[in-house]
Amino acid sequence: MADVTTIKTPAEQALSAAYEAARRPILEKLVAGANGSAEWYEHFAGHMRLAPVDFAMSYITRSGRVDLERLRKLSPRFVARYERERNALDQRRGGKKEI
Repeated sequence: MADVTTIKTPAEQALSAAYEAARRPILEKLVAGANGSAEWYEHFAGHMRLAPVDFAMSYITRSGRVDLERLRKLSPRFVARYERERNALDQRRGGKKEI
């Protein structure tokens, strides 16, 4: 593979640009997930105060790559339990959701 600093011809420049354009979105998605996960760990002590099912949900969704609907497909029993426990907690609080 050519060193990118030695790209001289228009064809090489076009190939390099196409490669960059194809790979950049994938790289940005991975970096965003890693940053979200790192931020979650920076606030780990606060997460330890959560109820177990809330802690699990927070951990699973920390990178931003798994949302509730995706998790519902991957682990419907967990999501059902999470929703059941969250609804019960909301009911005990008089319908007010914790923010």
